[in-house]
Amino acid sequence: MRGIIREALRPAAQALRYYWPAFVILQAGAGLAAIGYYQVPAVRDLADLLLEWKTRGGVVFVAAANVLSGAVLPEVLKAWLRPPGRKPPSFTDWLHLIAMMAILGIAVDAFYHLQGWWFGGFSGAGAVAMKILVDQFGYTLFFAVPFIIVWFAWREHGYQWQATMAALKPGLFATRL
Repeated sequence: MRGIIREALRPAAQALRYYWPAFVILQAGAGLAAIGYYQVPAVRDLADLLLEWKTRGGVVFVAAANVLSGAVLPEVLKAWLRPPGRKPPSFTDWLHLIAMMAILGIAVDAFYHLQGWWFGGFSGAGAVAMKILVDQFGYTLFFAVPFIIVWFAWREHGYQWQATMAALKPGLFATRL
């Protein structure tokens, strides 16, 4: 059992060894943005402007924003930190990542709208806790993770749908999770 857990965590440990500065930069940026929203009027104004663009741009804005924040920015940081000998993403890898992040951005936006409908406008610690639980143990577990596993399996099988479907066995999900 110990070996299975160690093997399952090995890719995460390798990523952390090389890319921990990117993780810290991204999380610090998110934290500073949250604090700035409440403490710095210019940050709140920028957030309001982005919300206006999102309202006008709809799913196109959501997809583009998610591609920028979930693909472009992390890949720029990874390029800066990439270990020697590790190849940068190919053009096909970029297209694959951009498409995946656009789809996930649209799905997350739709899910947040659904949560708004489910839970209404109530707020506070209880509402936040409920939304986090539903997000992590509903959306993430039953949509996001399976989607990402299938998406990468599709790439690994040369974008051949039949080969991908043949590879999708319960063991694949358990191993990848």
